[in-house]
Amino acid sequence: MSRAPLFFLCASLAAASVACGGSQRPASAPSEAKQDELIRYRAALADLRRHPLAGEATVDLEKAEAWLETAQGKLAADADGSKMRLYLDAIQAQLVKVKSYFSRREAQMAAQPTQNDAPKKDENDKEDAP
Repeated sequence: MSRAPLFFLCASLAAASVACGGSQRPASAPSEAKQDELIRYRAALADLRRHPLAGEATVDLEKAEAWLETAQGKLAADADGSKMRLYLDAIQAQLVKVKSYFSRREAQMAAQPTQNDAPKKDENDKEDAP
């Protein structure tokens, strides 16, 4: 076997490993990802606060806000954010709870017949009085 193909193979592997080595993210990347997630949750909370039924879910929206503030403080204090996943999951669960409540209430309101949908009584359909 000739040494040229073997040399070419080794050279291409070395070049590939050098090229891939530059794509490693810095150590701050996990905290940036968590910060981005907090920003997305804050935007979702703002959208939920503008919902027409937001007044009915004030307590749950305030809980989500409290979780966001706590998580923001923990992320600022602890750079690696060892317990941040728990806070992020709690925020997400609170937002899902509020969205579910809104969906349920909207379905209930849609299912209630309005006065226009109620059957009209005809004068001939009057019940006989005893």
